[in-house]
Amino acid sequence: MIDYFDLVAGRREFQKVARRFTVDRITPNAAQWDEHHVYSRNVIKEVAELGVAAIYVFEKSGSIALERLEAALIMRAMAYGYSFNLIHNMAIDRFGSQTVKEKHLLSLVTINRLAN
Repeated sequence: MIDYFDLVAGRREFQKVARRFTVDRITPNAAQWDEHHVYSRNVIKEVAELGVAAIYVFEKSGSIALERLEAALIMRAMAYGYSFNLIHNMAIDRFGSQTVKEKHLLSLVTINRLAN
């Protein structure tokens, strides 16, 4: 049996990348974004390029195929800088019809569109 925490420890690089990205790209701007009630779409696109915007969808839909605990570690690493809702695509992937998925999912996973 695989020790679950050994598996996580072996894939902590995702967490390190998320933390470094947060420190470099998010934290310096977070106070201004909060004050003005905005976020940088460019930064959100960069998050998508890291693969982090698709951590809660199925692998066939563009996920980087992490376990839930690993995904939670990534979200925690990023949340101390700013709280993004990067699970906007999960409900469509889990419960949407094939037609809805074909129409919307790829653009949500890549952050070409955001659900509100």
